[in-house]
Amino acid sequence: MAGPPAASPNYALARVFYGTNRAPLAVPGPEGRFGTAPGPLRYGEIVVSVPKVHQLGVIERPGLITGLTRAQLLQAVAAQAARAGGPGQRVALVFVHGFNVGFDDAAFRTAQMSYDIGFKGAPLFYSWPSHHSLLRYREDGDRIEASRPLIKRFLSEVIVGSKADRVVIVAHSMGTRGTVRALAELSQEHPEQTAKVAALILAAPDIQARTFRTEIAPRLRRMAATATLYASAEDKALHVSRDVNGAYALGDTRAGISRFEGMDSIDATRAGTSFLGHSAYGESPALLRDIGSIVAGTPPARRPWLKRGADGAWVLEVGR
Repeated sequence: MAGPPAASPNYALARVFYGTNRAPLAVPGPEGRFGTAPGPLRYGEIVVSVPKVHQLGVIERPGLITGLTRAQLLQAVAAQAARAGGPGQRVALVFVHGFNVGFDDAAFRTAQMSYDIGFKGAPLFYSWPSHHSLLRYREDGDRIEASRPLIKRFLSEVIVGSKADRVVIVAHSMGTRGTVRALAELSQEHPEQTAKVAALILAAPDIQARTFRTEIAPRLRRMAATATLYASAEDKALHVSRDVNGAYALGDTRAGISRFEGMDSIDATRAGTSFLGHSAYGESPALLRDIGSIVAGTPPARRPWLKRGADGAWVLEVGR
């Protein structure tokens, strides 16, 4: 892990918070302080230096990383969330990464996404112990399922302890499996908590569409004021998911895009396929702009780069 970012008029500092059930390394390695083995839930913050002359979607390197207690994290997040505005405007954003992602990758992406969309509240990420290997797909599936109770605990702690008026959750790829199940459980056990989830964004979700429709969607309807699905026909990891699992993932549009009551379905095929190694949800300016609009509370009909497809879903236009 690099040292603290140098002060410079050419750089902005992005402060992001984390929860992780990765075990720390005795000696920091290429991926930083945390490796791929599972461990107990830990908390902390990272400062990332971002060039002010910034190429949209290009991730930067983290600087200072600090471990925090749960109480310290929530106090810091509450203070940062309040900077987005006064009472009624305090906001936190939580990112849960997907398959084949290391801890530092998740930190980079959270800082990059937060900076690029001009987010003013408290950005956080949850990093579960992905093997960070293209060859360990099945094992990563086991890891995200084992991490679900801790993801649920972390989300609950942030929703309550951050004192945010609005919480936005962005889950990507295989990370959606743990996230949506955790939220579905919270919506039944503590509906007053999930009522604060203002937006749920599922980016290239690697969960079977049938499972989502029958087991998850009915319980999520009571939760998020806005739920958004980004899907693509060209996400290579979801092609692997189809081969391994024998069914199309929710984020795969090759058999048509899934639509649900209370959810905006967006076909992002034209936006590219390179976010966190296998899809567009971070390196596409068009997609980042759309995510930023969701965070700001702008409905699809007021986002001119979206148009209605023949199936009634939205299509993300590139270059508009």
